[in-house]
Amino acid sequence: MKRILASDIDGTLLIKGNIKTTTLESISELKEAGHGLVLCTGRDFSNTKQVFEKYNIKTDGLVLCNGAFVLDEGFNAYFEQNIPRHVVEKLYRLFNEQEGFYVAYIDGYNTYMDRWPDGIDEMALRVQKVTPCEMKEKFGNIKLISLVVMSNAIEEIEALKNQLNETYGETIVAYRNQVFIDVVPKGCSKASGIEKVAQRLQAEKEQIYVIGDSWNDLSMFEHYPLSFTFNGAEESLKSYVKYTVDSIEECITRILEKE
Repeated sequence: MKRILASDIDGTLLIKGNIKTTTLESISELKEAGHGLVLCTGRDFSNTKQVFEKYNIKTDGLVLCNGAFVLDEGFNAYFEQNIPRHVVEKLYRLFNEQEGFYVAYIDGYNTYMDRWPDGIDEMALRVQKVTPCEMKEKFGNIKLISLVVMSNAIEEIEALKNQLNETYGETIVAYRNQVFIDVVPKGCSKASGIEKVAQRLQAEKEQIYVIGDSWNDLSMFEHYPLSFTFNGAEESLKSYVKYTVDSIEECITRILEKE
């Protein structure tokens, strides 16, 4: 029976900006055994593409923008949902000029900022710098808003995430992703995106394995029983998964041992 590994990228597949040779070897073994790989991320397409092209990784689908943008193995979009424009406008007014915050807006294909921190050009993620007027023109097509909280204080970030869900929960859902907050349309999650890929691949729930390292992976852990995170993850997150491992290689080994 074909199995599908749905993997987060940052902090799971990519460690400190790179994929280890041993990880690539494990992925090759997984694919050679006839199993599938789906990448699940808050990233846009251009920033995901640079990963699978650099490392020559073949995927069976992409769940981008935390489930708000889903592509098939040929990178054709077959699901997309935007945050309501009026909500994007409200969040823009709320955070755009606040000290201690930077905001990135993602339309599925690219990431945009009209105000950015020093050193952004050295970041691994590609960001298109735009003017405020250019930014506002894109508000009708935004699938994910990423709030960068410069304090890195987890309690503060968690409280802000909860406040966003309480205030705008009828139209969006906010997830904490390490020290970022990802905002997507209500009903979108990595789990909902994986479900769409699974339907396309005609895969049942028991064929899906999921692995991630942060709270924006929680929907995967709650929806799919064959769930993995890392021994070094936050203790409270580990309570939601079936297995903890030291690496994604160990996860793949367990999948292959099911043969």
